Amino acid sequence: MTPKLVATDMSPGGLLKTLPKWEQISRRDQMVIERATKNIGEALADLGRSKLAIGEHLTEVQEKLEPLRLFNRYLKALRFKKSTAYTHITAFKNASAHLPEPVLRRAMFRNMSIVGDAEEKPLGKYTNAFKRLPPPNTEDTHKIDQYLDMIEEAALKSDARSKKYVKETVQKDPAYLKKQLYKIAKRCISQLPETGNRRRDMEQRGEFIEDVMGMLLSELGISRKTIEAQAVPEDFKVGPGRPRKEEETAA
Repeated sequence: MTPKLVATDMSPGGLLKTLPKWEQISRRDQMVIERATKNIGEALADLGRSKLAIGEHLTEVQEKLEPLRLFNRYLKALRFKKSTAYTHITAFKNASAHLPEPVLRRAMFRNMSIVGDAEEKPLGKYTNAFKRLPPPNTEDTHKIDQYLDMIEEAALKSDARSKKYVKETVQKDPAYLKKQLYKIAKRCISQLPETGNRRRDMEQRGEFIEDVMGMLLSELGISRKTIEAQAVPEDFKVGPGRPRKEEETAA
C-alpha cells in the first residue's frame, strides 16, 4: 500500500534549528517559516506519494488484465506509454519492498528521490547507501532524520567516487564509447525525414551513414574501407522499464 501520512511526518522537527542565526529570528517569523515549511513538506510528500500511488494502482490493474493479455491495450486506451507505466510499477514495488513505511514517509517529506525502476538500483542513487546502512525500526522522527542525514552523506560520497571512476576508467573504455556512439547515431538517424516510401527511406539512411563514416575516415586519415552490416549486441538495445516481449506481441 502507498504510505499514509501522519502528523509527525509533517513537522519540521529540528531541521530549522540547524539554520545559522535561527534563534535570532523573532518567534512570530519563526512560526510563519515553520508553517510554510510544513506546507512545503506536505506538498513534497504528496508528490512522492502520488508517484508511488500511480505504481500501486497500475499494479492492481495489471494483476487483473495481464492474465487476459489486455494490460497493454488498457494502457493504450489511457494514452499511457508502456515504458512509463512499467517504470511506475517497478518503482512502487521497489520502494515498498526495501523501506519501512515510517522511513519512506519521512524520505518523501525531505524530497529524497528514493524511487528507482532498475533491478540493480531499486532505491535510485541511494541504493548502495541503504544497503550499507539498514534502516532503523522506529517511528521517532528525530532518529529517522538522523538516519536519513547519514544516508544522504553516504550517497554523496559514493556519487563522487562513481563520477571519478566513470571519468577516469569507464569513459575511456572502447566498449563503452562504442555503445554511446551507437546510441547517438541511432537517435540522429531516427530524426531523418521520411518520404513514405520505405525503400527510398532506407536508401537515404544508408547514404547518410556512408557520408558520416566517410567524413570520419577522412578526418582520421584512414583509408576507405568496406563496412559490412553486423548484429547489434543485446546490451546496446535494452533499456529500463521495457515490457516483456509477449506483452508487446499481445498489444
